[in-house]
Amino acid sequence: MTIKVTKYSKRPRVKFNHQRFIGFRVGEMPPNFAIHKKRKPITEWFNAKGYTWISEFDLTNSIAK
Repeated sequence: MTIKVTKYSKRPRVKFNHQRFIGFRVGEMPPNFAIHKKRKPITEWFNAKGYTWISEFDLTNSIAK
């Protein structure tokens, strides 16, 4: 698992099992990570190398709803 950071987005990104994940530190978690009344909460993630990794697909789906 190789962590990459682009110059456009300072968020670390990982490609794992043909899926892209975005890394967040504990204090930088997105607001929809917790239960939110209007948005679908993010319920699947994994922790590795000091980051909480959330699928890009889950992030976009939870914001869109």
